[in-house]
Amino acid sequence: VRQNAFGEVIPACSHAVVDEAHQLEDIATQYFGFAISTYRVEDFARDLERYAASAIDNQKARIDLEKSIDKLRDFARAFFSDLAYAHKGTGSARGEERIRASERSLADTREGAAYLAGALDLVEATLTLMAKPSPEDNPDGGQDAGSLGRRAGEMRDELRFLLRASDPAY
Repeated sequence: VRQNAFGEVIPACSHAVVDEAHQLEDIATQYFGFAISTYRVEDFARDLERYAASAIDNQKARIDLEKSIDKLRDFARAFFSDLAYAHKGTGSARGEERIRASERSLADTREGAAYLAGALDLVEATLTLMAKPSPEDNPDGGQDAGSLGRRAGEMRDELRFLLRASDPAY
């Protein structure tokens, strides 16, 4: 696995011995997989609130972003509630335990996921507009807005990727 031109995580070899192989699947899933969680969405929403409170002087822009944050939270709650309900009967969701979403369980969450993806689109679009340098409205030149917008886009793309569990190309 080569991350960049500076080195390899696993050097070229003909054989490899894996210690703690019973953890291999979980580690590979964490490293190569995608995850969407209530914590991740809420952490992002808090970062957006901090940005709105500290870096946006334009009242209209701040209100637009705050509305986007509210929609993001509402749609995230609805999606994760649908997902929990879809796994309730299977016995696979117990407390804080991770669950594996399947094609069947995701089918019941498509509408909620579409709304959540739309909310992430809205946040990304709002932040993209704010990222355009304007000294009077955005003294940081949009750097924070741009990075927050990229985070929204990445989360949306990962959610859409996870929803394609039934696609044989994924």
